[in-house]
This record gives sequence, structure tokens and C-alpha cells, in this order.
Amino acid sequence: MVVPIGPDSTFGKLRKYVYWGNGMVKQKILEEISARVSEIMAASPAKDIEKNLKAALAGGLARLDLVTREEFDVQAQVLAHTREKLQELEQRLAKLEGSDHG
Repeated sequence: MVVPIGPDSTFGKLRKYVYWGNGMVKQKILEEISARVSEIMAASPAKDIEKNLKAALAGGLARLDLVTREEFDVQAQVLAHTREKLQELEQRLAKLEGSDHG
């Protein structure tokens, strides 16, 4: 799990409200803590796990027979056109067979 530490993170928002002693925010101390936590998170096994998981997922998806949405839409149009042609040919065949018997 990656915990955001930037100014928009929960920790970044909380540091505006943390007061020690005389009511002054110890901004520098909080920035140091934030920087160190960021370093620890960047060097943690969580990053490696995330990279490995992404690689495994990409590999698994690559083995599947997937197509893009665009390719799917093109094939759907080809299929619809083919069905129309098939219906036309079936109707022509039925007429030809009917005229042979009559």
C-alpha cells in the first residue's frame, strides 16, 4: 500500500494543525519527517511488489487473446455486413429453388 506524503496528503493537511509548546508549527521538523517517510516508502518492498504485480498482470494479459475496442468494433461491423449478405443469398437461393420446382 502506498501512502501519499505530499502537501495534499492527509499528513500534509494535518501538519497545518499540529502545534507544539508555544502554539507555533514546527514546519521544518514536519517537513523532515515527511521527507524521511517518503524515502522509506520509496525504498520499501511495497514498490518492488507493485512493480512485480504490474509485470505479472501485463504478462498474463499478453497471453490472453485480447483485442482493442477499435478492432472489436471493426469485426462487429464485418460480421453485421456478412450476416446481411448471407440473408440476401439465402433469399436468392430460396427464389431459385422455388423457380426450379415451378
